[in-house]
Amino acid sequence: MVHNENREPKRTQNPTIPRTRLPCCWFRNVAQSSYKMDKEVAVLQRKLEAELKNFKDTQREFSKLVQTQQQLDGQYFENKSILEELQMLKPTNTVYKLYGPVLVKQDLEESKQNVGKRIEYITKELKRCGENITQLEAKQDKYRANLQKLQMQYQSQMAIAKQ
Repeated sequence: MVHNENREPKRTQNPTIPRTRLPCCWFRNVAQSSYKMDKEVAVLQRKLEAELKNFKDTQREFSKLVQTQQQLDGQYFENKSILEELQMLKPTNTVYKLYGPVLVKQDLEESKQNVGKRIEYITKELKRCGENITQLEAKQDKYRANLQKLQMQYQSQMAIAKQ
């Protein structure tokens, strides 16, 4: 005798109890929707994690730029005060520049030009740094908005999944 696994054994039915049979596809649909829900939650979670990583990266970059801007501000004001001191000197005064451990005599006009060029360079760097900070602030706002939207979607998916 050959046993066929796909065949259901014959059952005797009680005529007083109606037999309700759910369609086989109903179980499949429930399982598929549950699987689909889990998959959607997982996708949302990955998106959330990626967006959070991007947000944290921009925060790190932002803090580095702010620190750089603070250093440049310090250098700018230091060089501004040096230029003011050089402006007060008479052409007959002697100016020395420190090269490593050695003081070297330098022309007053040359010193003024060097400090002026340094101030010019620092000003350009400050401007560039400020523009980058503005761009990063906009990026952070975009990531923050996306994170809030994804969090709301994730929470709603989790609430649906619990039902």
